[in-house]
Amino acid sequence: MAGQTYKIMNAIFHYGSCVEEGHYISMCPEGTSWIEINDVQVTKKRRNGKSKGTRSRAQKTSRK
Repeated sequence: MAGQTYKIMNAIFHYGSCVEEGHYISMCPEGTSWIEINDVQVTKKRRNGKSKGTRSRAQKTSRK
């Protein structure tokens, strides 16, 4: 394992005081941006952390 290169596929973050409480979000890379997924929306983030665009779950499902 030492010396090997890895590619980040996804990261999970927890915001709260313990694992039973709080909020989890998931982020995954897409090109030069990151996609942030939480309970209600999907947001495309630039590498500097600023939002590029947001879609709520309702908007996302209505496009099908």
